[in-house]
Amino acid sequence: MDKYDLNNEGVPPSNTWFGNNYWNGAIVEQYLQYIWGLWIEHYGSSDTYGFSVACQNDCTSRIGQFTNVYGSTLPPVFDFHIYGQCLDPTQPTAYQTYLNAWNALKPKGWTQGWIIGETCYNNSTAASLLSSAQAQAGNTLFFLVQWPSTGVVPMSFNNYIADGF
Repeated sequence: MDKYDLNNEGVPPSNTWFGNNYWNGAIVEQYLQYIWGLWIEHYGSSDTYGFSVACQNDCTSRIGQFTNVYGSTLPPVFDFHIYGQCLDPTQPTAYQTYLNAWNALKPKGWTQGWIIGETCYNNSTAASLLSSAQAQAGNTLFFLVQWPSTGVVPMSFNNYIADGF
């Protein structure tokens, strides 16, 4: 499945403060609309995930921006980055984040398959939670990519393999 991510974690939330900086979601949306329009005009949408989505504590505000960014042409596959509590114990679990995203998409009929483009490196808890959430949602998950937070080359996959990924 060769697909392009046109902007890593590019889908913005609505206008939001991040630390001391104001993230102007409207300007980012305009840029993404422009890039998306050019891409589908020249290449179609079949070879892309569009823009991957960061799901720090909950990616539903970013999912809410999909129609602003993509218009009526959504990507054929969604790319979510779900870490949950393995990086930050104050965040919801990977299970909760996964199902929140699914519950934001399903009522809109956006049931195309997913990839998890980033998650915690070889983490048995995250693997189990993501596997349980995927089983409950019943959606198609094409693959999962783990991401090391320490700069280590990710050579161990046994925890995700044990959970069926």
